[in-house]
Amino acid sequence: MGMAIPKEEEQLLRSGWDHFKHSAIIAEHKSESESEKADEFEVWNYATQTSKLNGTCANHDEDFPSFFIAYATNYTFSIENANLNINCEWEWTGVSHKFEIYNVDRDICVTCLWYLKPDGPCFQDQLRGGEQCYPWDS
Repeated sequence: MGMAIPKEEEQLLRSGWDHFKHSAIIAEHKSESESEKADEFEVWNYATQTSKLNGTCANHDEDFPSFFIAYATNYTFSIENANLNINCEWEWTGVSHKFEIYNVDRDICVTCLWYLKPDGPCFQDQLRGGEQCYPWDS
């Protein structure tokens, strides 16, 4: 079973490009499209040392299981549909906050790494140069 070649790449092949150049074009095309979709989230608790942080997340299709994260440890979860935004509620002793942990228009990652801090969540954005911090939504 052969791989379908996009029309513009097929035209390049017919115009004399060799196999090596063709393979490079396909690899570049494939990696660009795959690098934009999240499939895993790693969330670290740097918000509270006095109690475990309780996280509850959901997208339009499903509610994910609730989880607890002790200080300076993490919780990792995977998703099936990277085309939907994910909203989470975070609670610890006397505090409750909400934040959209995944926004398909904002976030570019495969493993999305977040540090939850008292003032808000911080996305560890390796593609665009470091940490991007946001205020809590509520």
